[in-house]
Amino acid sequence: MKVVPGGFEWIGERTAPNGVAFIQLDESGQITRLATVWDGTQLCADCLAALVLAATTP
Repeated sequence: MKVVPGGFEWIGERTAPNGVAFIQLDESGQITRLATVWDGTQLCADCLAALVLAATTP
């Protein structure tokens, strides 16, 4: 199976001002994976620490 990855970056002024989207297609052109990531550098240090704690606490 041939996989074709690609993506794009966006810059805006609203809720998520900067980020990246990743799209993976199979050989027939169907989307097999879609991921978006918001620019975490926009978060304050306390907010980022709280998110890390929430993600790592069982």
